[in-house]
Amino acid sequence: MKIINSIRLSILAISLCAATTLTAASHGFAIFVDSVSYTKTASELAQYAQSVDKQGLKSEIVVVTPDVTPDSLRAVISGMAHRKSVPIEGMVFVGDIPVPMLLDAQHLTSAFKVLQNPKRMERSACPSDRFYDDLDLQFDFIERDSKKPLLYYYSMRADSPQKSSPSLYSGRIKSFDFYGKNKYENLRDYLKKVVRVKSRGEQFNQMLFFSGSGYNSESPLSRIDEKIAHLEQFPWMKNQNSAITYLDHKDAIFAKFALMSQMQRPDLSMALLHHHGSPIKEYINRYPDARNARDQLDQAQFFF
Repeated sequence: MKIINSIRLSILAISLCAATTLTAASHGFAIFVDSVSYTKTASELAQYAQSVDKQGLKSEIVVVTPDVTPDSLRAVISGMAHRKSVPIEGMVFVGDIPVPMLLDAQHLTSAFKVLQNPKRMERSACPSDRFYDDLDLQFDFIERDSKKPLLYYYSMRADSPQKSSPSLYSGRIKSFDFYGKNKYENLRDYLKKVVRVKSRGEQFNQMLFFSGSGYNSESPLSRIDEKIAHLEQFPWMKNQNSAITYLDHKDAIFAKFALMSQMQRPDLSMALLHHHGSPIKEYINRYPDARNARDQLDQAQFFF
């Protein structure tokens, strides 16, 4: 294990190499984690990093201290992506990592259309990690949220590229207090689950995607394009019957039962769910579309 103090940023980088790796990896994968989450889940994070190593990437755990801003973190990511020796190709943000809140960038989103209001920036800004994984985009810092310190507001510059084409891939693992456990217990459980599932070596051959109410303007055309994209990402599925299953919330008044049935399929490799929600709730349905006067009367009675 090697500990490196980075320049001026109070970030510790810990490189973990699995003993089972036989050949040197040509690309890396960064695991950014806040300092408290790292202290609480160090063992589980080490096992998760080793599972990444077994996939042919060199993992690096980067501990992010509270004084780190999105700008300083982006500078570290850029350095790791452009270095000659084992540059990273992707990353994951674990725990409480600063969230860039982007203004003047609504045209990069799928369906976010809100009038920008300088007095309500949290409402009108887009939270987006394109700040971190698309290093060509240019931003001007505005301010840090006074009530929610993880939120940092930026304006996308007019001379920035006006479409997103990330050179890296990224994701977030963020836990909360629910089901009688605190967020660190839930985070440990999730990391253990990821390592356990990876160790099975299962073949990716069955996929489900679902659209909930109010997502992507409920456009059926966007779902057709999405299936085409999935077949391009997983081309072997083109030769399988019923490899990709699609559910829409409009298929039933209460779509959660069909969705729960699909989610329990033992052969399901991945489920991609497009819907709104909160940390402990998923918002599946809205009022069903009325097809006749009886439906309209029922909806009026239910509403009032």
